[in-house]
Amino acid sequence: MVPRVVLLSAALPLALGWWANRRTTLGHTFFWITLAWLAWLGASWNREGWWPYLAVSMTCCAGVAVLGARRPGVTAWHAVVAGLAAVLLLPLAETFFSQGEPPNSDDLRTTFLAVATAVGLLNYLPTRLGAAAVALLIAVACELYLARWLTGSTWHETAILLAGISPWIAWWALARGCPPTDRASRWWLEFRNRFGMVWAWRLREQFHNSSTHRQLGLELTWSGIRRTDGQEMNESDRKVAAEILSALMTRFGLGEKTVEGSPPSPSKGPTLGLQC
Repeated sequence: MVPRVVLLSAALPLALGWWANRRTTLGHTFFWITLAWLAWLGASWNREGWWPYLAVSMTCCAGVAVLGARRPGVTAWHAVVAGLAAVLLLPLAETFFSQGEPPNSDDLRTTFLAVATAVGLLNYLPTRLGAAAVALLIAVACELYLARWLTGSTWHETAILLAGISPWIAWWALARGCPPTDRASRWWLEFRNRFGMVWAWRLREQFHNSSTHRQLGLELTWSGIRRTDGQEMNESDRKVAAEILSALMTRFGLGEKTVEGSPPSPSKGPTLGLQC
């Protein structure tokens, strides 16, 4: 009963996350996140049916959806994720047409699903969402592996609890706020935690190329922006760094405003997804 209540309560941080990211390309990802939450909710009521497998599959799709969250192409990426969903849900179709038992995919399918889900979740491991990603990854492991070979409902209840608590862990981690830093670094930290490691490394490469081409002597580290010569950044450095980041983040639904304004995230609204 408690895991189910926790999972139901996760609707609040998920709603706050959607509100905070609704103007970014991650707004598209929340379609798949909502499907995953609904599937986990169904799994909390029916352990023996096909809901647990569906929950893991939708979790995998939500993680992969982040990897295409960039303009142009973010809308078309839904077709890619839908194709992945179709492949993952083949065991459900086979079960339906054969009128057999709940899906119990073979080792190859299970391995593929586990690896694909891990890629999407571990994308956030080095960010502030790392603890939430690990909690959800353990929930997936419980459904894919432990619950497959062990009897009883203990591991299933654990999976439901972890799936329900992971959005709250993410909310707590992001609500702690940013350390005192310059505006450009704060934008970077917000982007890093929203989009994860894959897009963060890509943005770092683009920033490095721009800085090298313009001979600015600036670099984008995992924790912020600094000068390559080790000196303190001056106001001119901060301004040009913010200009570069603003231009690079436009493709993600961020950075449309100039450096004189605030970042285009609804920072006066709910804080989930906004803090570093």
